Amino acid sequence: MTKQELIAHIEAYPDDEHFAVHIWSLDDIILKARENNIVLTDKEAAEILDKLERNIDSEYGLNWNAVNDGILDYALEHDKVKDSVA
Repeated sequence: MTKQELIAHIEAYPDDEHFAVHIWSLDDIILKARENNIVLTDKEAAEILDKLERNIDSEYGLNWNAVNDGILDYALEHDKVKDSVA
C-alpha cells in the first residue's frame, strides 16, 4: 500500500474515528534482509511488503517472523539466497 492509498483509506472514516496502526516500510524489509545476507532493491522490498500485506494473517498480525519468512521465501524464489542462509 502506498502512502496515498493509506491516506485515502483513512479519509473514508469520520474525523473522530480512532485507530491502532502499525507501519512497516521498505527500510524494515531491506534491513531485515541484510541480517540474512540478502540484498534487496527498493522494488524487491516493495514486492515483499505488498505480498505480506495481501496475505496477512489477522489472527497473528504482521510481525518480524512473518517479515523474515516473506523475505526468505522471496529470496528462495528469486535465487538470492547466499550459502550461509540456505
